[in-house]
Amino acid sequence: MEVIDKPPALAGHQLHRVVAAVTRNAWLDQGDKVVIGSKREFTEGQVLAGTLRAACGVKNNGSHCYYHSNDWVSRHAWLERKGEQHGFKVLAVHCTAKRVPIDKPSGTIYIDQTDFTFVLKVIDTERFSNAAERGISSTARTYGFGLLNI
Repeated sequence: MEVIDKPPALAGHQLHRVVAAVTRNAWLDQGDKVVIGSKREFTEGQVLAGTLRAACGVKNNGSHCYYHSNDWVSRHAWLERKGEQHGFKVLAVHCTAKRVPIDKPSGTIYIDQTDFTFVLKVIDTERFSNAAERGISSTARTYGFGLLNI
């Protein structure tokens, strides 16, 4: 694991570009520094605990439709679907959610911010390794969303 101190103004798309230039491994924005994870080996059946910040919802005609802030059932189901896609099974999960503003040059938009704490079981090592390295969702990835922290 590497830790890189960052200037306070480096955030969002700029941060994503800088980290992508350094590595394709998973990374986490911790405010004053960026933590870049080293490539890990996983085994089938391995049980892991971790966190995830994601923008949960569905797309409808190209637009993001987010779940109501109190709808934890849909959020848990969203994570379970992501698990099926990315080679893991959710064993236990807790989440909290809120809408957060994202300032863009064209104006402020609001997205869902769901913070998951989970225990999962690795089912497919190749798909899970890719998910651990690249994330499980593309929505708001520029802002560090969708990346597994395990």
